[in-house]
Amino acid sequence: MPVNVLKHKEKLTGLKVLEKAIDLLSQDSSIDTSVLKNYHIQLTLSSLFLLVNSENVNDPLIAELKNKLPYYSMTEHKDKNLRKSCVITLKNIGLGKFYWDIFYKKEVTE
Repeated sequence: MPVNVLKHKEKLTGLKVLEKAIDLLSQDSSIDTSVLKNYHIQLTLSSLFLLVNSENVNDPLIAELKNKLPYYSMTEHKDKNLRKSCVITLKNIGLGKFYWDIFYKKEVTE
């Protein structure tokens, strides 16, 4: 069911709204946006991994989500596993999902 929901691009506007909020809040140097940036990466990765399978790995929506991963500098993310998951996913989605499932997703659900 989640895959069908995510297939509608309108449902991904939350990422765009989050990006705009981060960009606006970043203009004030007294505001720490690192939590929002980490949430952006978590939302992007979880959406990407819900969609990807061997038949649709070249789907344009998957490419769009993958392109959002480096939207913010990787050095801004304090969470080491989140950062590694992003870097691995940029090189290979399958390995990124494997890393996410073993090391990061487990931490999120605990």
